[in-house]
Amino acid sequence: MKEEGRISSIEDFIRPHPTTDTRQPHHAQLSQRSSEYTEFDRGEDEDIEMRSSTDTDSDEKRRPLLEKAAPTSTDQTTRKIYSNDFSKNQTEFQYPDNYISTAKYTVWNFVFKNLFEQFQRVANVYFLIISILQLIDDLSPTGKYTTITPLTIVLTVTAIKDAYEDYKRHQSDKEVNNRMANIIRDGCEMTVTWAGIQTGDIVFLRKGDLVPADLVLISSSEPSGSCYIETSSLDGETNLKIRKAVPVTMEMRSSEQMMALNVTVECEAPNNRLYHFEGSMEISGDCVPVSDENIMLRGVSLRNTRWIYGLAVYTGVDSKLAKNSSAAPHKKSKVERLTNIQIGFIFLLLFVLCIICAIGLGIWSSQNSDGSWYLHLSSNSGVQSVLGFFTFLILFNNLIPISLYVSMEMVKVIQAFFITNDIEMYHEPSDTTAVARTSSLNEELGQIEFVFSDKTGTLTENRLEFLKCSIGKECYGEGTTEIGLAVAKREGRMIVDTRPPDHLERYGMAFFDSRLVDGKWKEQENWKEILEFLVMLAVCHSVVPEEGMSASRDDITYQASSPDDEALVMFARRLGVFFCQRTPTHVHVRINGEDREFRLLNVLEFTSDRKRMSVIVKHPDGKIVLYCKGADSVILERLAKDQEHLDCTMSYLEGFAGDGLRTLCCAKSELEEKVWSEWNARYERAMLAIENRTELLEEVAEEIEHDLVLIGATAIEDKLQQGVPDTIAQLAEAGIRTWVLTGDKRETAINIGFACALLDNTMNTISLRSETHSGLEFEIEEKKRELNESLSRGQSCGLVVEGRVLGVALEECPSKFLELAEKCRSVICCRVSPLQKALVVRLVRTERKHVTLAVGDGANDVSMIQAAHVGIGISGVEGLQAARAADYSIAQFRFLRKLLLVHGRWNYRRTSKLIMYSFYKNMTMFFTQFWFVFLNGFSGQTLYEKWTLSMYNVLFTAFPVLAMAVFDRDISSRAAMKFPKLYYQGRKNKLFLPRVFWGYVLNAIFHSAICFWIPYFSLRETNWSSDGRGAGLWQHGLVVYTGVIFTVTLKLALETSTWTRWNHVTTWGSILIWFVYLSIYSSLYSFMAFSDFSTLYFTFFEVFISPRYWLVIILVPVMALMRDVIFKYYKRNVRGKGDRGLFYTVQRLFRGGSFDDMAPSTIDAVQHPNSEIQKTILFTANGEHEKHRGFDYTAAERASKQQE
Repeated sequence: MKEEGRISSIEDFIRPHPTTDTRQPHHAQLSQRSSEYTEFDRGEDEDIEMRSSTDTDSDEKRRPLLEKAAPTSTDQTTRKIYSNDFSKNQTEFQYPDNYISTAKYTVWNFVFKNLFEQFQRVANVYFLIISILQLIDDLSPTGKYTTITPLTIVLTVTAIKDAYEDYKRHQSDKEVNNRMANIIRDGCEMTVTWAGIQTGDIVFLRKGDLVPADLVLISSSEPSGSCYIETSSLDGETNLKIRKAVPVTMEMRSSEQMMALNVTVECEAPNNRLYHFEGSMEISGDCVPVSDENIMLRGVSLRNTRWIYGLAVYTGVDSKLAKNSSAAPHKKSKVERLTNIQIGFIFLLLFVLCIICAIGLGIWSSQNSDGSWYLHLSSNSGVQSVLGFFTFLILFNNLIPISLYVSMEMVKVIQAFFITNDIEMYHEPSDTTAVARTSSLNEELGQIEFVFSDKTGTLTENRLEFLKCSIGKECYGEGTTEIGLAVAKREGRMIVDTRPPDHLERYGMAFFDSRLVDGKWKEQENWKEILEFLVMLAVCHSVVPEEGMSASRDDITYQASSPDDEALVMFARRLGVFFCQRTPTHVHVRINGEDREFRLLNVLEFTSDRKRMSVIVKHPDGKIVLYCKGADSVILERLAKDQEHLDCTMSYLEGFAGDGLRTLCCAKSELEEKVWSEWNARYERAMLAIENRTELLEEVAEEIEHDLVLIGATAIEDKLQQGVPDTIAQLAEAGIRTWVLTGDKRETAINIGFACALLDNTMNTISLRSETHSGLEFEIEEKKRELNESLSRGQSCGLVVEGRVLGVALEECPSKFLELAEKCRSVICCRVSPLQKALVVRLVRTERKHVTLAVGDGANDVSMIQAAHVGIGISGVEGLQAARAADYSIAQFRFLRKLLLVHGRWNYRRTSKLIMYSFYKNMTMFFTQFWFVFLNGFSGQTLYEKWTLSMYNVLFTAFPVLAMAVFDRDISSRAAMKFPKLYYQGRKNKLFLPRVFWGYVLNAIFHSAICFWIPYFSLRETNWSSDGRGAGLWQHGLVVYTGVIFTVTLKLALETSTWTRWNHVTTWGSILIWFVYLSIYSSLYSFMAFSDFSTLYFTFFEVFISPRYWLVIILVPVMALMRDVIFKYYKRNVRGKGDRGLFYTVQRLFRGGSFDDMAPSTIDAVQHPNSEIQKTILFTANGEHEKHRGFDYTAAERASKQQE
């Protein structure tokens, strides 16, 4: 249960809320986190179906909104903060302090709250009811405390785990809340803890300090009033961002001025929009706007700035970071959901058994009430049956394993540990490991049917290189991309790279064109156009320059939130237009060694709807120019008529897209000062708005961004990550279909599909283009016929659909669209928005109940990741938003192969076996009680001593199955990746089908019959010992109990594929523990004369010396497990065909040998079994590897084993 005002966890404290507005401004003064500029081109953040209509709004329609811009009142949607006036802030508004708690429990509520949460599980409630029933006199046949004891152990183990996790949260909270901060309050300087900071305090921070609350920047040590921050704790990015002080206070730098400062800030109420802030500051009667460029959020750190003063506007639970606290959507694996269903059926079976026995008791009582007067049977057989029902309910209660859930939790935690520490999923260049952020979905990784992937940063490296550009009518740049080479190969062409071999060393960039490098662009006829293009790249961006340690003024590195921006600025720098300094009001550019200063008049921010960024600058010569760059779709529609080079630029853009390059259009507009002044007045008025400021600014921006003149276009290469094509191919071989959801153009998306092996020349690539409901339905039907014809010829198909068409399909005919898409081998959705990504995932998940996995790397992928059954985040260049919101995170897409094919497959098998075996061993034991009912007059008499019975799940059978569920591996990791088809077991849920589950149940009933009736008939008419005594109740129960222990333990041994030292210790140790327990427990009465210890007093020693005992306990497991052995042999050698045959062949072949030494001919024989050839090859291979008997360890595992 989540308490109001409490952060659910440290993970949640830094995780963006699913509804968080992740739009982030591209401000020249505010180098804020944003989607790459290619998202202008890709449309990553655009909801195409919900586009604003402001593009066509007239000025008249905008006027009413602008008139509301000035803040005039305070209501529940706004708040006021008074500086240096603690009492007024607290009296009028009662703002919270800065205390933060991520803990779940307190000392006072832990017991009650934890128990309440644990009893949300139906099984725990069931066992609690059984425990209460056992307290009723003459109702329980197994004593009063035999269920409550193991239940208490299970609840205690879980509570200890929860308490330890919460203790770590408390320790973290204590460390954070007790940090010290210097503040000014009511005109006095003081030092307080972070928790003691109040809204309205002025906070003083030094370089390297963490920001303790959401602050409005008042002033800094820099003359310009700016400061630099690092937001890695917020979004995972290590690049620096710039913030600037409110202009009216930036000159106040002394503590005396701060103590006398009297300002009122009116701003929006606390909300979860991390990258959005609207407010105003009133000082000496003047009102100035405060925006997100003036805000420093809690958790960021101050860098490259000696000190700052900031006014606390949001503290504690009101801070934006705290408002983003939300628990990730609770996800249950398919296996867990099926387990809950099967538990329901077991409940039904339990009630049926109890009813049968209760009816039997009623019949037996009515027939024997006179003859068995000494039993004091009730004359009312109905009452006797009702009481008997509850007796049998207690007797059979453990048909449902009491330790199942805690066993699953323990096993999954260890499985997650193995995932996190897998060295083969460690990415050394970024020092990033795989991280399991949840353990509840480990087995779900082995059942994936659909993978939905983002493109940029997920399939590609998101490390960009400027490769080509067009300026005016000319195209510049040589060479091509991996995607371009794939396209050429598909078309039968050959491309030769004409760039000099040493161009990277000489020029420091992938771009090469002899007309531009080495300053030769100044000799071209169009040198003015080239210079304008380079100046535009050097001015219109959000890059922050950072000076190096040397004295050279050229020792400058760039901190860029957008890798596109960095690539563009570096390209201009390499050609002699060097962006070297930024202040809140100016950009300094060195052109051919001459410093020039451009005054920043306005920055029109990037938003998801705009898909572009503009700056208005004043040149040194006084000329006012608007520079705009963005996606071609938004730039081209804002161009003036009769553009001279439009046609050739469009042609170049198509060529760039064909090579898979990320493109941007660049344009400009020269403004008259009067026009700009009139527009700027409206812009500043919109900046004062507290509500709807973003929408108002977008409307005003539309007024100035028109009649643009096209300058050129840029083309940047984003290379595919290592191993992407191989990974996608292997996933396809495993039966997992991959859909790519990207914002790229159609041509780029198709070419990427070929480069990634999603598409190939043998496939029939079909597209949907109609944007009307009726037209799309008709087109889908036509494409279905075309697809069926292709499939009948043995030709696979791929589907390509654009965002606008996809929007119609999802809204009007989702089922028909899905029916078409399901038949395709691969699907590529281009020009899609984050919302559409999530909708596609939900469609496949809900309509067809397929197990889905979504993988992405950016904040715009969070909704898709959370919509899927399993979310995978890539810890990439775009930050850690996706990784933190995901269930698992990896550094590279290629690691998905091992995560699914190895860990997912292993964990699915392990968890399935754990659940099946847990039910099997309990039913084997407690069905022996059912058979005994028919011999004791349905009295409910237990066959076993009560404490021995209660230790069955806790001590004697708990550990072997845990070891199996943690360490068992049917085949090696390399074999699993070499033969992806083996993934079919989880994808088709072969190991946890209802028929498999009930097969285990029937097998348990059969084994229980063997374990009960063989000892019964063997010992019934015989003398137990030399003095002529026969076997009594406890002697018989002891023999049956021992037979059950041997049977269920050896059954698990049959199911174990890998024998480690832990398997040996737990398996044979459990049998040993049983005998040690018996020897001690049977003699306790000699030392402690408690009545509970008298039941088995000396019984074990009487049984132990009898040869009949040993004969029976050997005979029982042999007779019981003979069927299992025969059935396994039948499955392997008679029914072992198809995928199952491949599994048995691989398992038989690789269990004893080194997989790396296998010849290709052997691998081919396994995958394409021809009887004679396969027999020969397998015989040879088995002969070669015979000396390596044992589990096939990876290289690291073998080395570890050798060291041991």
